[in-house]
Amino acid sequence: LALFREAGADAISLPAIAIARPADPEPVRVAAASLGSYDWVVFSSANGVRALLAALAAAGKDARAFGNSRVACIGPETARALASATLRADLVPREHVGEGLAQELLAAIGPGPAKVLIPRAKVARDVVPAALAAAGHTVDVITAYETHPAEQSAARARELLAAGAVDAVLFSSSSTATNFVSFVGKDALAKVTVASIGPVTSKTLEDLGVRVDVTAKAFTMQGLQDALVAYYAKP
Repeated sequence: LALFREAGADAISLPAIAIARPADPEPVRVAAASLGSYDWVVFSSANGVRALLAALAAAGKDARAFGNSRVACIGPETARALASATLRADLVPREHVGEGLAQELLAAIGPGPAKVLIPRAKVARDVVPAALAAAGHTVDVITAYETHPAEQSAARARELLAAGAVDAVLFSSSSTATNFVSFVGKDALAKVTVASIGPVTSKTLEDLGVRVDVTAKAFTMQGLQDALVAYYAKP
């Protein structure tokens, strides 16, 4: 929120997703125990980082368990979550989407077969694991956490929009978009500015029948702030 308040906005945080432990914790426990056996560990969200670090801590391990494994993060915010454990990402793609990560990761791995771990949400895009598998690499995709609609936010969301109390609604992921639209309905967003962190989230919104006014060019919260400021600065 600080980014948007610095730009002069009266920002309201309204969670649309709730993070939960996986229904079956065994895969992430096993992955944490054998982490050093992987050539690459690939994170597509900060929540995935936190979930794997929590599994390591529960097993009495720390960042040293990564051993010689190299680490890729989809974007700078995910890399910052990794840095909290004094780990530096070996790869952060220029484009912070699955397609960009897959392309640069394949180039970094090279022709030799690699063993890759992808700890992620139960529901996620398959762009990266599919690209790696197609190139002949061994890919272990595990559910490190689950996301559920934050139902406690639904009434507040409907209240704010019905009262005309917000000028813009910002979406930071496809899951937040899906859940928020399920809370309020697409028509409730017709009179506000709808802003998205990137093209994947924008497509999700459009598929839900929501008009998207702003899509960040840099797929980060800073990029979203910059895009929104530029939008409102137009004459």
